[in-house]
Amino acid sequence: PLIPLIAISNSVDIRNHVVSASSSNAFDSCGYFFESPLNLYSTIVLQIVGLAWALFNFWKMASIKRMLVPTLVKGSEVGEAILLPPRYMDDHLRDQFNSSPAWVAWIERRLTDGGDKKYPSQNQHEELFGAVGSKFPEAYRDSIRFHTWLSVAQITYFTTQIVLRDASALLGGVAGRVDNPNAVASELILWSIFTASSIFELSLAPTTFLDYCFVTSVEKFVKKDIIDKTLMEEECLIVEDLIGQSINGFDTIQPKDTGFEPEMQEKMRRLGATASYLYNLKHHQAEEELRPVSLTSSYLGDLGVSKREADAMDEAFEDAKTLSNQF
Repeated sequence: PLIPLIAISNSVDIRNHVVSASSSNAFDSCGYFFESPLNLYSTIVLQIVGLAWALFNFWKMASIKRMLVPTLVKGSEVGEAILLPPRYMDDHLRDQFNSSPAWVAWIERRLTDGGDKKYPSQNQHEELFGAVGSKFPEAYRDSIRFHTWLSVAQITYFTTQIVLRDASALLGGVAGRVDNPNAVASELILWSIFTASSIFELSLAPTTFLDYCFVTSVEKFVKKDIIDKTLMEEECLIVEDLIGQSINGFDTIQPKDTGFEPEMQEKMRRLGATASYLYNLKHHQAEEELRPVSLTSSYLGDLGVSKREADAMDEAFEDAKTLSNQF
């Protein structure tokens, strides 16, 4: 959204034959950012949208967090306290909760390709996400990120290209020599307010992001993360097995049979040695009845390391393993 805004603001400089705020004739554009209706009104609209965007992100994350945090209440006796379960576990409170007011539910569904209509909530935790449904983690991660970029870009542009230029014109006594001397002060005040608004929006980002991390890391999401991590580890083990089994015998293939260039053969040989090492290491650790094998020497030998160096590293590896077992 910043590209059209910056293009509109840059058009003010272009009309006055100014390249940027560092140009020698930069003061010729002072006041015109305020007097250009297109630039003025588009900037005001963007400020309103950006402020509403920041406040809504902050409110939504904080509201969902309050539903997920257990409640500590004072007991009947002195010094006694009771920890109540999170509010979202109460069906009545969960039904009354709404993190997607009518004015924003339509926007959420449009931006998430259907929202809860296409990606319905899968548990009580995700019911708190409102119209965005189970797309909440991806949608609001991007929302927080894009708004942060917007705030930083506005602060940088407004400060370096408009506010400092107008302040220099007023302090340097050249405001009276520009084409719009009466508009310079108004432009400086208004764009300073815009910059302050952007700084305020940016100040909400850390708390908003921390609340986002909380609501996507507790309760039902804990089990989901464990399942996803387990599946990922299983997939990695399967791929490792397949690579190790298929490349274990790569060194038996003659170079003339591969049809690859020497450089590619070397890369494939090193890949084969690495995969074979990981594959053999896992299986030798699992089968304790097998005779111990010098995996380090075998692996380094495949990589072209001399036998003497490989034996030395193998001995150091065994010493480190013995020392770790003692602890």
